[in-house]
Amino acid sequence: MNILVLDAGFGPAGAAIARTGSPLLSERLEGTLTSSSSGLALLVHRLLEKAELTPDRLDRIGLTAGPGSFTGLRVALGLAKGLAFSRGTPLALLSTLSLHAAMYHGAPQALSKVAVVLDARRGEVHGALFDCAAPIPRTLWPARLWHPHPLGEALSAFAATEGQLAVVGDGSPLLGEGDPLPGLIFPLQQPWVDLDRLARLTALLPDDELLSPWDPCEPLYLRPPQITLAAAK
Repeated sequence: MNILVLDAGFGPAGAAIARTGSPLLSERLEGTLTSSSSGLALLVHRLLEKAELTPDRLDRIGLTAGPGSFTGLRVALGLAKGLAFSRGTPLALLSTLSLHAAMYHGAPQALSKVAVVLDARRGEVHGALFDCAAPIPRTLWPARLWHPHPLGEALSAFAATEGQLAVVGDGSPLLGEGDPLPGLIFPLQQPWVDLDRLARLTALLPDDELLSPWDPCEPLYLRPPQITLAAAK
């Protein structure tokens, strides 16, 4: 199976190609904004050349669907759909939060339940809770915007009845406002979505959860975009 994956939700945009029986080819645009459409397209072109593949030989294309950068998510989705049109390649849109949780499946420091907390700026965080016993995380609390302190209290209350849980993501230090949060464990953080894990989950996703490039699909935004329209003249 030949799989291309794209991540442009947070931090530098990246792409990877996974091929059965071959090592992963991956690269991130160091120092480049996620909104760089030309940079991401050139990166994909380089990886396809290295893998000696053309877009019509891709079996699946996976990407982070959000939450994340408004522009970056749309750049990645537009590029994925453009590449998929040639042969109707299926698309796998995966939540940025579930991908962060999936990175801790089977890790020694992780527990089976993982809360992902990403800094959403403006005093808010993106938060969700997952059961990571299986390679594809199962959602326990769906993604939503939280103020950090109430989320920390809610997670600590959950841990009091359900057992300890791991809290990961760049928004996790914002929880608690210095107060102790019993039952929560804060393992070593990984800054970006792991492209290898994204490729693995894209391969594992059932066919009925894939989209065709002609299906309507939108990135996952938990907050309306902050856009100021120019006044009509």
